[in-house]
Amino acid sequence: FRQQIDHPPRCLRSVGVMLTLVFLAVLVSHVHGNAINLERIHKRVQQTYVAAEHQAADTQYLFRQQIDHFAAPLSNNSFVFDQRYYVNESFWKNANGPVFLIIGGEGQESAGSVLGGSVVDNAITYNALVFCLEHRYYGASVPFQTLSTPNLTYLTTQQALADIVAFRHAMVSKYGISDSAPWVVYGCSYSGALAAWFRLKYPQLAATAVSGSSPIQATLSFYQYDQNVAQNIPPTCAANIRAATSLIEARLVNDSASVKAQFNCSVVDDDVAFLYVLADTVAFAVQYNSSYGGTVPQLCAYMQEGDDLVQAYANFVAYIFDLTNHGAEDWDISSFLNETVTPSDNMRQWMWQSCTQLGYFQTAPANNTLRSSLITPEWHYGVCARLFEGAPVSSSAVMAPEVAFTNAYYGGARIKSSYTVFVNGNEDPWHALSYQGTLDDGSGAPDTLPAIVITGASHCSNWRSARPGDSQSLVDARSLVSSFVGVFLNSSSSSISSLCPKACSRNGACRMTVSALSVSASCQCFEGWHGNDCTQSTDDTLHTKVLWLVVVVVAVACAVLGAGLGWFFGARTRRAYNPVE
Repeated sequence: FRQQIDHPPRCLRSVGVMLTLVFLAVLVSHVHGNAINLERIHKRVQQTYVAAEHQAADTQYLFRQQIDHFAAPLSNNSFVFDQRYYVNESFWKNANGPVFLIIGGEGQESAGSVLGGSVVDNAITYNALVFCLEHRYYGASVPFQTLSTPNLTYLTTQQALADIVAFRHAMVSKYGISDSAPWVVYGCSYSGALAAWFRLKYPQLAATAVSGSSPIQATLSFYQYDQNVAQNIPPTCAANIRAATSLIEARLVNDSASVKAQFNCSVVDDDVAFLYVLADTVAFAVQYNSSYGGTVPQLCAYMQEGDDLVQAYANFVAYIFDLTNHGAEDWDISSFLNETVTPSDNMRQWMWQSCTQLGYFQTAPANNTLRSSLITPEWHYGVCARLFEGAPVSSSAVMAPEVAFTNAYYGGARIKSSYTVFVNGNEDPWHALSYQGTLDDGSGAPDTLPAIVITGASHCSNWRSARPGDSQSLVDARSLVSSFVGVFLNSSSSSISSLCPKACSRNGACRMTVSALSVSASCQCFEGWHGNDCTQSTDDTLHTKVLWLVVVVVAVACAVLGAGLGWFFGARTRRAYNPVE
């Protein structure tokens, strides 16, 4: 259904008192924006919070991982790399207890991932062991010395999922985890897609998955992103942005240099890339409005200043550059040509994934676009060719991702899976590529594939722990997700019938219902059966009722007959003793 709601040392057991310090830290590793430039900026800003709050706790662990899981293993074990992970054993009670695995996304991870946030809140509730596995090619988990195009060959979603399989097997042995212990995989944004895909492809290894703000539908032209951005900006403000964009496009034709200088973007050589930078600042304001305390109102305040809309737009861009402490050089695609491995930078790797498998190219919609209409899928293909095939800026060479294969392999937005909780904010532009609670045949979502929509929430809003000022819909969503996890942890991997009385599987179906922001399972009896466990036959009841009806009818008939006979014989008797004269 779709629910809408308005071995490391044991010293980590002492970290419970630190949980109140890590609300923002959890966002570091998992709140991922996937615009070309926006991703890098958001990552770097959030990482500054971690450095300040978790320096003492940031003790990493390394796992020896295969670079290629789909090739014959090498006898000399040379084709391997060290993959970083973090663990928190504070809440784990026994080897049979649940294990929560936070899947790393397109950026470096930190100890904050396992010390706070909604996943850790769930772990406290269910006494779970918590892991966080950093994604290959990001952070400290890069297999090669450079990020050259040949070296990026093994950066695929399939290899990333296989990493989780190998990691899970190793951790079961290292920590003495019981084979019967249920595993729950968590992720948000791209890592949320990985969580859903892991449950889909390896259901025997994950009891359930929690997939937040996850773009599981690969696409070449993500024009819906811009549409959603526009929907979450007041009409007058949006109109001013459109007007400013048109004016900027016209001025670029005759005086590109002065226009870029006005926006402090002289380092951006490609005119369309410059227009993309401007669009990204607006996208940033909407996608992370709630995370940064209201960037949409700031955007509209700037766009209502004076009569010069271009200067107003330039002032807003300067505000975003100042907010993120990064200028145009960090937003420009030219910087993604750098093949140097830098743990804090992730954009070349992410662009490789976009250009080969995922797409997610944010383009201008046909009507009422906020971003320049020059931002087309073809422009993105050219960017990919420039980054990974050495094509010059003026080249017509293209490189398009295999999104059709990706969607065929994983199922796209109408994924056919089970025991996966999808969570999206209705203000998040990325929710358009996530599971919406509808299957291929148009039918509604099955009980084990719920889709939760949080009113007024943006990207990955439910990923952090509760804090003052959270909307009621966000509070309710966290409660509902936790309840689903609890129900799924108690179910088998193939059926939820184990949650209901045994007789239910014979005479009814075990179905889940949502009530008072909690989830429960109960029998829905087949025709002919009723009762809490569907053991009472409706036919037996009917037979009993019919029998009683017959008894009543017979009794009434007998009474009537008896009265009639009594009257008849009484009358004869009276005539016999009182003959007519």
